[in-house]
Amino acid sequence: MSRQLQRDGSTFVARLPKYGSGRVVHRPDELVEMLRLHIERFLPEEPPPDAWLFTVGDGPMYDNDIDWRWRATRTSAGLPKVRLHDPRRF
Repeated sequence: MSRQLQRDGSTFVARLPKYGSGRVVHRPDELVEMLRLHIERFLPEEPPPDAWLFTVGDGPMYDNDIDWRWRATRTSAGLPKVRLHDPRRF
């Protein structure tokens, strides 16, 4: 991971990770395939290099959007109370 979305007042900007915490994030082949299908379905045929992968309207999903959607999905799937941030510890 070489950059991340960070809140900047009422907007967000892509920046280097905080505190020099850039790292390799391993992705299972199954996840890569799911992301490929998502891109194929929701992004234009030739997305610009700065296109957002997950959006609300024309912009990125902000932290509150992501958190709300994660909690709703986790609850409907009957999963335990796990935050999206938790798996990075493994």
